[in-house]
Amino acid sequence: MKERLAIMLIGFTALFFYLVTPDVARASSEISIETKAGGYQYKVIMGQKPFTWEIGQKGSVLSIEESENNLVELDMFRNSVEDIKQQQFKVAFSIFYLFIIGTVLVIAKRKKKVIGKEYLLIIIVLAGITFYYGLLASFGLNHSLRDAEFYYLWLIHE
Repeated sequence: MKERLAIMLIGFTALFFYLVTPDVARASSEISIETKAGGYQYKVIMGQKPFTWEIGQKGSVLSIEESENNLVELDMFRNSVEDIKQQQFKVAFSIFYLFIIGTVLVIAKRKKKVIGKEYLLIIIVLAGITFYYGLLASFGLNHSLRDAEFYYLWLIHE
């Protein structure tokens, strides 16, 4: 009985915070968007025009006001940081999936179960697809890191 009451209380508390939080964010005169990935970060403070951007690399943060001259570069920097975040997830997911496939094979080998040729072929194909997917994601991650570095250097030397 007490467990059910505690679960209901936690559920109602979570629902309350879910329903109240968007209203609190809308009541503020300034809204900010912040993302960190791969050693790069940005924060856009949207109060009045022009927006203020705080961009950074490995802890050093620089504040820049958005203007016609740097709007494209700021957007490209933001897109690069977002891409880094996505590519990091893809690489981590691929490694995790390969780990799961390897674990299944080790467990089957320890239990001395014979894996049929059809199943082994499916496992090898899945591992190959996952490895290829992870390899593409790592190339994309490298490209996104270079893009973020380029736009960061462009913006700090402007």
